[in-house]
Amino acid sequence: MLRRVLLAMLLVSTPVLFAKERILLYRIGPSQSTLFIANADGSDERPLLPNSGFDYNASFSADGEWIIFTSERGGSADIYRVHPDGSGLERLTDDPAYDDQGALSPDGKQLVFVSSRGTGSADIWVLDLQTKKVRNLTRAPGNCRPSWSPDGKWIAFSSDRNTPVRRDGERFEQSHAVSIYLMRTDGADVRRITSAGKFAGSPKWSPDGERIERAAQRGFLGRELASRSSMQPCDFSREVASGCRTCLMKHVIHDWDDERARSVLSNCRRGVPEDGALLLVEWALSEGNAPSAGKFTDVLMLLMTGGKERTVEEYRHLLGQAGFSLNRVISTVSGLNIIEALPA
Repeated sequence: MLRRVLLAMLLVSTPVLFAKERILLYRIGPSQSTLFIANADGSDERPLLPNSGFDYNASFSADGEWIIFTSERGGSADIYRVHPDGSGLERLTDDPAYDDQGALSPDGKQLVFVSSRGTGSADIWVLDLQTKKVRNLTRAPGNCRPSWSPDGKWIAFSSDRNTPVRRDGERFEQSHAVSIYLMRTDGADVRRITSAGKFAGSPKWSPDGERIERAAQRGFLGRELASRSSMQPCDFSREVASGCRTCLMKHVIHDWDDERARSVLSNCRRGVPEDGALLLVEWALSEGNAPSAGKFTDVLMLLMTGGKERTVEEYRHLLGQAGFSLNRVISTVSGLNIIEALPA
């Protein structure tokens, strides 16, 4: 089982053109992202590589002999592979463009990946590992998360092609509907296989190649709970679905100022039963002036959304106004905290 610890890769960029094909990018956020590997039961957790080079988006090859991942150790984002024991590190792509989300074909001879090369937009490319030749399979913007079929004859991927950008009410973000598409490995026979206008990302093939699962169906709890779980649409600015004992939100409350955050938490309180709990995964700022990733994020929230990061005491006060009592704060190795609140 591959475990990835990624300390909130937050990007704020101001490109400044100095000369042809040269861009200065300002990054505000943590400067390290390390891949970890462990046994399937979670034991023997250890860094995959001795030196971190801002590594992320890792996956195993079909035979388990390689781990494919994106790294910025060479300056730009490129795709590498390494054996699970950390040996045989090899750079597979080398281009000034942004290369990411790589996956080896079942026979290990080709690499499918997402790249901004050529057009500057996200297309899906295939690299022949022997000849080093690359081909653009999509030639349409907004494609991501390619996944090989077990027989190596098809590639499933997510795309927001032909969908308008929309803004949901007074929310700050803009969104695209995403569908899952299917195509042959030469880019032919492209077809959409999920409903338009909804979110269906990160396709995953069943071992027999008969089914394609999507993120919206799998959920974060895993396949074994599919028979007793369901997906429900929810606008937490108006109402939070009831019927469960625990409400979990990660990086949600920091998007809002106190008034709107209090409104969201009050809606959660109406949905959480008396014996239930609310779990918030947030930075929970420390007092004082010591630098931290949470304080970087605090600046970004103020600039981008009008929200902010908060201290534990500020969360205690905010939760109290919404009908909750802060029970405990659980620290994690990522720097994030799990704030557990119970109905007051």
